[in-house]
Amino acid sequence: MHFLHGYLLIGAVMAGMPVILHLLMKQKPKIQSFPALRFLQKRMQNSRRRLQIQNWLLLLLRIFLILLLCLALAWPQLTNLGEGWGISREVAALFVVDTSASMQVRVGEKNRIDVAKAVIEQVRARFGSESKLALADTDEGGETVWLSAPIFEQKLSTLGGKPSGGPLGPAIARSLELFRKEGQIAGLGKAIYILTDRAERSWEGLEASIPKDAIPPGVQVHLIDVGPDKTIDAAIDRVEIEPTTVSPGSRISVRVEVHATGEAFKGQLSCQLENDPEPRVKPEIKSIEIPANESKVIVFDRTVPVRPGGASGEFLGQIKVLLSPDDNWSSNNQGQATFLVRERRQVLTLADRPEDARIWKAALEAMGTYSCDVKSLADPANWSVDALLPYQVICLMEPPNPSAAVWVGLLEAAKSGKGIVVVPPGDNYSKPAWESAPAKGLLPATLGSLITVEVNKPGIPWAEFRGDSSLTSAFRTWSRSVDPDFSRPELKPFANRFWKTATLEPGASVVARFLDGQDPQAPALLERTVGKGRVVLFSTPMSGKRFDGKRPWHNYWQDSSFGLILADRVCAYLGGDATAAITSFYAGQIPYINLPNPLPKLPLTLAGPGLKGAEANLSVPEGATQIPCAQVRDPGNYRVLDKNQNPIAGFSVSMRPQEFQLAKVDPEVIKRTLPQAELTNGLKPVDPDLLLPPGEGGTLDLLPWLMMLVLVLLLCEGLVANRFHKKVDPNHEGAGVGPAPASQTT
Repeated sequence: MHFLHGYLLIGAVMAGMPVILHLLMKQKPKIQSFPALRFLQKRMQNSRRRLQIQNWLLLLLRIFLILLLCLALAWPQLTNLGEGWGISREVAALFVVDTSASMQVRVGEKNRIDVAKAVIEQVRARFGSESKLALADTDEGGETVWLSAPIFEQKLSTLGGKPSGGPLGPAIARSLELFRKEGQIAGLGKAIYILTDRAERSWEGLEASIPKDAIPPGVQVHLIDVGPDKTIDAAIDRVEIEPTTVSPGSRISVRVEVHATGEAFKGQLSCQLENDPEPRVKPEIKSIEIPANESKVIVFDRTVPVRPGGASGEFLGQIKVLLSPDDNWSSNNQGQATFLVRERRQVLTLADRPEDARIWKAALEAMGTYSCDVKSLADPANWSVDALLPYQVICLMEPPNPSAAVWVGLLEAAKSGKGIVVVPPGDNYSKPAWESAPAKGLLPATLGSLITVEVNKPGIPWAEFRGDSSLTSAFRTWSRSVDPDFSRPELKPFANRFWKTATLEPGASVVARFLDGQDPQAPALLERTVGKGRVVLFSTPMSGKRFDGKRPWHNYWQDSSFGLILADRVCAYLGGDATAAITSFYAGQIPYINLPNPLPKLPLTLAGPGLKGAEANLSVPEGATQIPCAQVRDPGNYRVLDKNQNPIAGFSVSMRPQEFQLAKVDPEVIKRTLPQAELTNGLKPVDPDLLLPPGEGGTLDLLPWLMMLVLVLLLCEGLVANRFHKKVDPNHEGAGVGPAPASQTT
């Protein structure tokens, strides 16, 4: 046995106070004269003996009561009673804290992560000085170790909800490794405290992360829920700009997806160009209403500004959208996106007849990204090396009989890094010209037979767009998110006739296919890498010509915007615009920038939210063409500045839309992997003693039991004292000695 306050045992000397009080206030028997003297003397002796016994019993009771009170104030505890006795204050405690983005949501005046910290402090305050502490969160990796109290407090104070926070499963699995080191925690109670808001994303992959029977015997698992049962939130899920590379004065579409959770949302959405050359321009504001648990896409159409004074060159545009009124989660009430502004790129189209390129030219220039020059293929000066130099993309438009010199010129242009578009002719073409050695060196495949759909039968549609190609991935994304016109069943692109190609040449692949049941390899677009450049081959003409006098080869130009977008995306892909300008990243990814050529003036610095001190500095290794920006953590718009503080690149970082899914996981799902888990509501007052595990040695706290015994004895002392010292009735003559005997007369 040991005492937490042993010095209070000195108070035991007060046990002598009843003796002193007894001697000073000692009661004496009342002497009365009575005829029957002998009888009275006998009664007096009995009365005196009874009073002495009563006084001694009352004296001993009071002495024992004082001793018992002193013992209780000393706070005695019985230790080493064996497993299962009492609660343990010497604990090996693992705290696993959910630091996903949803832990930033406010609950009253605090956010969820602060509520979790407060619960940790309450529980930890009941631990003994020999306890072992460990702290893990979902944003860190590596091994979890036991921490000293100061380091534990420091680490706890820095915890916060982070957009890149991962699921809880790996963090729990790492922490369990500590319990396998029995030598360090022998004799201590063992407990795991998991503090979370139970958002579904935090529990993804739990069963895969934690094997069965991973929790050692004797370890308590406390799941402390700091999230309310119902969450009300409005969030900007994503912001997308189309196109991401534009020319000054052209139009862009900013698509903002907003989701309402818990209840319907009614408010405003504003869209602002952050670095607008005309700072007086006010943000565009739209009023929106979204039903509960639904999403809605709001589109802002803006005109790209022109640099003041007609200045040329590339510059960045960065959009910021804000949702109002603000709610309990400010982080998801804003979104951002970055786009590149530069003068229109030039595309050269070579054709036998200018009218064959009319629709192609109109489509490219309608999108606002490219200007198209159409030149005659008959003049060799139009496709000489010097003539091709200003153009990054060159299109060969449906020549039936191109010369070998044309193929050689285009082959050399491709090897030098230019992009080549080849559109095949219709029925009448020269097979030897299209199968010459220079042609085979350039084309992904030579033309084979013509596939023609029977009259009065529907055309052959395109198969699903591939997501692993930069050329078609945008079509796949649009089809799944914004409902473009060409994704509707009645407007899907199809062909009534197309060229089937022969065996693919080395380095070639099929980028898009027709959904032909007879030929699963029926190509719509083919690609080949040649030297530093790329070549894309269409399998249909693009001039709008018809066959059989009236039937169109396809519906690219007639039914939807597919033809316009396809022409623009092919040129963007071949010109490098579809891959070079990656301007959007998710939190948790490492953003990077492509360095311009020539290299700007060094040093380079990074400007954006959350950067401190040296984090703004960017090092440029010799010969590098890309720079990773691993120091970026927070969502927002970022710019890379040269020595003169001129922006040379930029990007936007956003939270993943999955982070905003606040629905709570069912506790039974968690218990399938952690059957020992006991759920506690962290938003209500928590009794820390209920969260302490039983110690292997067993500790019994005697204070509450002794205090209850003191209260019982105080009650008994009062009853006994009142009974022993009842007030004597003065009208009763024989009080205290009994009735007098009757006298006899003679």
